Amino acid sequence: MTVHNRKATHQIGRSTVINFAGSTLAALVLFLSVPVYLRLVGEIRYGVLTLLWLLLTYLGAIDLGIGRATTNRLASLGKCPAEQTENVFWTALAVCLGSGLVGSVLLYFFSRVLLDHFLSGVPLALRQELGLALPWLVWAPPIITATSVLTGALQGKGAFLALNVGQLAATILYQVTPLVLAMSGYVSLNYLIAGMIGGRLTGAIFLFFLCRTHIPLKSRPSVDVGEIPPLLRYGGWISLTNLAGPLLTVFDRFVIAAQSGAASVTAYTVPFNLVSGLMLLPASLQNALLPRFAALQENEAQRLNVQATVAVMVLMTPAITAFLFLVKPALILWVGQELANRAAPVAHILLLGLWLNAIAFVPFSFLLGRNRPDVPAKFHLLELAPYLLTLWFLVHQFGIVGAAIAWSLRVWVDTMLLFSATGLLQLFIKLSLISITMFAVFNLSTAFAHGLVGYGMSGILTVFLSVLVSVTLLYQQFGPTIFRRETILFFFRQSSSKGNHE
Repeated sequence: MTVHNRKATHQIGRSTVINFAGSTLAALVLFLSVPVYLRLVGEIRYGVLTLLWLLLTYLGAIDLGIGRATTNRLASLGKCPAEQTENVFWTALAVCLGSGLVGSVLLYFFSRVLLDHFLSGVPLALRQELGLALPWLVWAPPIITATSVLTGALQGKGAFLALNVGQLAATILYQVTPLVLAMSGYVSLNYLIAGMIGGRLTGAIFLFFLCRTHIPLKSRPSVDVGEIPPLLRYGGWISLTNLAGPLLTVFDRFVIAAQSGAASVTAYTVPFNLVSGLMLLPASLQNALLPRFAALQENEAQRLNVQATVAVMVLMTPAITAFLFLVKPALILWVGQELANRAAPVAHILLLGLWLNAIAFVPFSFLLGRNRPDVPAKFHLLELAPYLLTLWFLVHQFGIVGAAIAWSLRVWVDTMLLFSATGLLQLFIKLSLISITMFAVFNLSTAFAHGLVGYGMSGILTVFLSVLVSVTLLYQQFGPTIFRRETILFFFRQSSSKGNHE
């Protein structure tokens, strides 16, 4: 590797470690808060809160994709004049605030539809609380859209330490403020939702002050009309992804609520949130890669795409396999035996889909960085109708286990399409063999454990076998290069280096 490439790899590694640390701390806050929420507000009310958190996630789609467009635009500008950077920031922020206000108006008029149809499975007493709380949600859209620009700007400038500090503070405020109110006896949904919105607003203000330092913002705010078309062109496809994405990833909770009730939402969401913690590493890498892909030449970007994919595969395969055995004991410790018995089968199926989802992060980031946000957006639109039909049918037939099956099948299709678009379809076929083998051996070994060797030894043997299968197939694909130090330690090399800024 050249000195330039080594430096770039170091910077990506350092950014990934920072992102991973920030995401892990945020996930720890969420993890520790769940049992307290369940104890203070009850399983059903927590299920309603979960649906509202998901609704706020979906409202992020009304930012018109400007958050991601801001990241790509600032990264591609490189060391441009400060005035141009500031113009991009203020223009993006103005557009997003405008779209957020439109979202507030729409939410105000359609809140009753939301309550009557999508939350129809909520008990009557809680629906009355929710009716009083919905006006608070009207304040959420402009806060959410502005936050997307603030985080996108910090990411585009490579200020990952500041970004993660800001996001961690925002997560703590967003998650803990309602919890403090519940501890004080204010368990009604209108108080809890008001706390959620207040926490969001405070976090956004903190992120803005970080942007003032790291963009930096020195001039008076000004909107450059000429910057709007490129932002909207890129953001338009991101917006389609943002519209379809939440339907593909969180609509299952609404289907479960409609068919099985809010308590089943909790039994599904708890294992989903637990196993999703494994996605922190590939997600952290994706955030570090996106601005890098935007700044590199085509051949260098493709080389980085392959190298990062290999690193994710090597690290995630044994981790996912080990978690297949650890997830039920973890659920028992976290939420108790009764809920764990319902949640563990869901977690096992979700883990198979999450493993494929982990390796899809890199080609997805590659396409966004190479100014092809249209490709993932088209894939998501293509998947939407088949997934929703499959989801509705499988939930009706198998309950929350059916939802897990539908989600994992959809992820398999999405990953295949992304690898095909980046010219790595042959690699995807080998990865599918690894995942199928891993899941089959898990089921055989758990059955074997009951009669012969015990659960612990069975788990150790299965993890060892998954590592062996993974390394063998990866060696066939890439040869000895996979064992080079820069591949295996792709994420961690920079953690010991000194002197590089964010």
